[in-house]
Amino acid sequence: MTTAIHLVIAARGGTESKRRCHDKLSPADRARLTGLMLDDMLESLGHAETIAGILVVSPTPMLLDLARAAGCDILRERGSSGLNAAFSQGAARVRDEFPDRALALLPADLPRLDGGELDRAGGLLDSASIVVAPSWDGGTGGLLMRPGISALPMFGERSFRRHVEAARGAGLSTRIFRSRGFSMDVDRPEDLESLARTTAPSRAASFLRERLGAVGGG
Repeated sequence: MTTAIHLVIAARGGTESKRRCHDKLSPADRARLTGLMLDDMLESLGHAETIAGILVVSPTPMLLDLARAAGCDILRERGSSGLNAAFSQGAARVRDEFPDRALALLPADLPRLDGGELDRAGGLLDSASIVVAPSWDGGTGGLLMRPGISALPMFGERSFRRHVEAARGAGLSTRIFRSRGFSMDVDRPEDLESLARTTAPSRAASFLRERLGAVGGG
């Protein structure tokens, strides 16, 4: 792919994060997990060949500090309007500063996403205006756009179909990219257990094995 990709990662943390996992983890542990997952993502995505920059958008100071220490640009989210508002703020800033770059919008709970997967998804922008990567539960793991293309972020439950239908309804050529890293977002207790069982290098997985008593397996 000839066009550089700028990542916008929307990260939400603190003790109120991942509340659906409250039966498995304490508020402090959930806050710690969000930081570890972001750390895993930034380290793994650093091996991607197509990334021209990374902007992390968050209302959480701890996550912004972590992103800054990893060499990312940061943007303190205005208000607390949710994930899609954070993506919109980040995308607008990147478009203003780097209009010739493609965009990839990524939630910060994809600890198994690697740079190779991002490169392959980005390569589809050679033949499409928008690439949508589904998560395992029908949500969206990633939304990639060519330079000059704007798509309203609609991340959330069953958002994959909404993103695809909106892009095609606007007459934009659309490709779908499926991979394990994009599909495995971490939102529910069963997601914690699945991540804990992985043997791939992961600070988040190691932390969960300690907390849940799980054994790595694949």
